[in-house]
Parts: sequence; C-alpha cells; structure tokens
Amino acid sequence: MLAASYEAIRHFLATTFPDVTGIYNSTMPAGFARPSFYLELVLGIDDERSEAIYNSQATWEIVYFAPVDENFIPDTVSQLQVADTIKKIMAEKMIVVHPDGTVFSVLGCEGGPRDSEVYINLKLELDVRAPGTEYDLMKDIQHNVDGVMQEVEYIQEEG
Repeated sequence: MLAASYEAIRHFLATTFPDVTGIYNSTMPAGFARPSFYLELVLGIDDERSEAIYNSQATWEIVYFAPVDENFIPDTVSQLQVADTIKKIMAEKMIVVHPDGTVFSVLGCEGGPRDSEVYINLKLELDVRAPGTEYDLMKDIQHNVDGVMQEVEYIQEEG
C-alpha cells in the first residue's frame, strides 16, 4: 500500500502540475531542479479490521520548491498557488487515484508555505479485502417438512 500511495500522489502531482517535472523521494540531488516536489513518508500504519479486511493508512509530506529569482528568493505567488490548488482539490474530491485505478481516500490535507518552501501533509487510507472463497449462488432448496422432501426453486430477483 505504501508504494501504491506514493505512486498515486506522484501521478496526482504530475497531472495537476505538468510544468513541474522534478518529483523526488529519499534524497534531493545537489543542484535539484526548481520548481519541484519532494515526497517523504511520515507514517504508515496497517490495521486488521476483520478476518477479511485490513486498513492501511499513509501520511506523506509533500514539499514544494518554488522557482527562485536571481537572489534565490522563492516565488511567493507560486507557493500560494500550489498550496491552494493541492488543498482545494483534496477537499473537493477527497480521493487520490493510482494509475491502475486504485482509489485512496483522503483523511486529511493540511499545511502551506513555511520559510522558503511549501509543506503539505497528506493522509491517505485504503481498505483492502483479503481474497476469499467464492461460492456459487443458491439455485434449488431441498426442504424437509414432516419427513417429506420438497424441492423449492430459488429465483433471484432482478435488481
């Protein structure tokens, strides 16, 4: 789930901000490109909800490095626009979708500009159903009434 949530956020950032080509994780390279994003896992929790369902939550920190001018002062307007865009989309949609279609629920999205970067904490959740045994639907019922076997045809209603 952690790798999938990372890819979902990466996909969201790449499609929402196509002009920002640098999306880094683990470490920032020397002389990294601006504007760019850095993703860091803050917390990952897996919890078994039942025998068949487990819940995974991941909190990611998204750091945005805005363009800088010749004096290395970050573009404040760019910082505000990126922070507002991320928080607005998360508040409206409440989901982040992985390229394979897996849908993560957004549990929280907070933060904004701080110093010369933008820091956004994004908390995602995914409930996963464990693979189980599938059974055929019931077709006929044999019912014993006072020692006499009766067959009842089961008809599934259209719905």
